[in-house]
Amino acid sequence: MASKEVVTARTREQIQQLLRKLAQEKGGLRLAMLMPTELPQRWNLLVSAPWMDSLGTRSVISDLTSRLLRHVDKNALSAIDRVSVMPSSDPFVLRIVEILNGFLGVDASSHKGGFRLHDTVIEGYDIPEAFVFVADPRVNGRSVKSHLAGQKVAVR
Repeated sequence: MASKEVVTARTREQIQQLLRKLAQEKGGLRLAMLMPTELPQRWNLLVSAPWMDSLGTRSVISDLTSRLLRHVDKNALSAIDRVSVMPSSDPFVLRIVEILNGFLGVDASSHKGGFRLHDTVIEGYDIPEAFVFVADPRVNGRSVKSHLAGQKVAVR
């Protein structure tokens, strides 16, 4: 990331609060994180939850986008290039949840402004920097099975 912080701690805290409110209203989130896009200083808000699987991507993106517009600083929103919804059973979602909870023993939601990942490769995604707000293996009372056995995870 460039020396200028594009998505500030304050902005990340606003996003984190918005995600907590969303989870209270709609249901728990399995994964919620900010990660860089291919464009410099642009971010993707990636979310995943079993209840999102049944609602559909368009509906979730529309709802989340309108919430972002209402609750997050307008200047910071220009850095969020996209909102993405991934299926709760996607290998990337399962792997990152398992790595944070099982391997690292991290409760991302307890970190103000998100848990910072850097120089990580997960399921073929090169992640120079990311902020994980939620990585919950127990969403809907189900625990995510360990998928780490025999798999490569690179943390530089």
